Amino acid sequence: MLVDTASAVRRLDPDEFARWAATHTVFLSSEMRALGALRAVVAAALRQAGFSVVMFEDLGGRDEDAERAYLDGVARSDIYVGIVGDRYGTMLPSGRSPTHEEYLEARRRGKRISVWLQRDGSQRQGHASDFAQEVQAFHTTGQFADADDLARRLLRRLSEISADDEAPWVKTGDVCLRASRIRDEGSVIVIAAEVRDPAIVHALEALRPDGLHRDAAVPVVTARRAGRGRVTAVVTETKTASAHAVELSAEVSWADDQGDSMEATFSGFSPDDQTEIGLRAGLLGEPMPPRLEGNFGFMIDTSDPSSGARRAHAAAVCRGRSRAPARRGAPPRRPSRVATRPLRAWTVPPRRSPRRTRVHRAAAVRQPGARRAAHRGRPPLTLSSHMPRSRSVAGGTYDRVCRRITMSEPFEPIEIVGVDTPNVGTPRNDGTRGSGLYRVPIKLSRRPPREWAAALAPAWDRPPEFTTMHRPGIATVNGDCVVLEGTTIDEVRDYHARTLALVVAKLNEDQARYEAKTQADAQRVADQRSIHQENVHSIADEIRFE
Repeated sequence: MLVDTASAVRRLDPDEFARWAATHTVFLSSEMRALGALRAVVAAALRQAGFSVVMFEDLGGRDEDAERAYLDGVARSDIYVGIVGDRYGTMLPSGRSPTHEEYLEARRRGKRISVWLQRDGSQRQGHASDFAQEVQAFHTTGQFADADDLARRLLRRLSEISADDEAPWVKTGDVCLRASRIRDEGSVIVIAAEVRDPAIVHALEALRPDGLHRDAAVPVVTARRAGRGRVTAVVTETKTASAHAVELSAEVSWADDQGDSMEATFSGFSPDDQTEIGLRAGLLGEPMPPRLEGNFGFMIDTSDPSSGARRAHAAAVCRGRSRAPARRGAPPRRPSRVATRPLRAWTVPPRRSPRRTRVHRAAAVRQPGARRAAHRGRPPLTLSSHMPRSRSVAGGTYDRVCRRITMSEPFEPIEIVGVDTPNVGTPRNDGTRGSGLYRVPIKLSRRPPREWAAALAPAWDRPPEFTTMHRPGIATVNGDCVVLEGTTIDEVRDYHARTLALVVAKLNEDQARYEAKTQADAQRVADQRSIHQENVHSIADEIRFE
């Protein structure tokens, strides 16, 4: 892949920057007691440039508590500006200052972040120093001498951010470049860019219809969506010895979701989601989403392979009752067709695993002979080849969903095995901030459920207990490991091990409650459906159309 790193981002002129600023909101975050005057100067400079500024001082007169008010202020802002001086600020019940909480909220929501440290940090308090080190591990911070210096440097940085926003990245074929203009006409897209790298220019020219890629479809990816398309024209104009204006036109077939993921999803549902939806539709009778009903509804066979045996049994009972004297004047009863068949023709398969058989029956795909195969003792389930991923992957999801839905076993708590030492990362140690940190994977007893894995990151960011050396935003789940990305093995031993143990214990409790509720709901629905079906069959066999 070729990435255009040589092209300079065009800075916006004052009018363009003012229009851009008018559409963006800046959240100003700092300790208020010592930096109150500085905050006022910086806020005035930002408002003069055209920005909307949100500060805690402006959030009065609200019915929610103060913490919720400033976190909501971060949520509705576009850019987070943090200022760190000598004081850390008042501790909240979470053990962090409001500025620290605002910074974590901005990171969690993916906001643009710009943090500035007071140049003279000799009087910086311990907690404030720890906070500054945490920020420097993830961001390149700036320094300032006074309020006017900070306002000038901050506006210069915001001008760089505006230039980045106005020159979005696009990918065409194997080329990634910044576009100066993108015109999307639905099935046709036109990308204009100023390119300075000759290799990028040659790669784009090779995509012309009269080149080697005449009939080849290439990926086209923008910030909004992705798809595959055929390049119809590439026009280049040499402006200087090193600058070339390029305009590329392509006919694109866009994917449903953002990203070229048609091979992995269908109508926005992943293969795992499709498998679980099919099982729930077949077993519990839950409705399928409208986007899947028309395409996958025919694959779900909710017929009961042992229903024939139950009908035969019910008919035999009715036939036994028919031997009793008929009421005077009642017409003679006609023997049931099912009752006249040999009962051995409806032999029920061995009940070695009734719950497993029930799931296989409910999720069976319609196919000739499926019911006969079920009566011979073989489960009739066949995972359809229409699934976008392999049968083995879908089968694994099928087993996990079966376990959850059919209540075959309670949730087994996840345990921490130890550090996955062969996969511990190596620090870069190149002198840049954060280069001494690396990844430390922690092995778990097994791969956690999807809900457990999704809840780990927020639980790690806000653990039950933590130290001042806690690093939010570094924990993820990868397979059967918790990966701490951006720490050291010494920090894990001294600080993070205790925190991770508390987080895992809390997640185990939450998962156990979740699965118990899910199992109770599934059992209730299954029991209601079973009672209803038995009642229908019993009454239907007694009905005589004579």
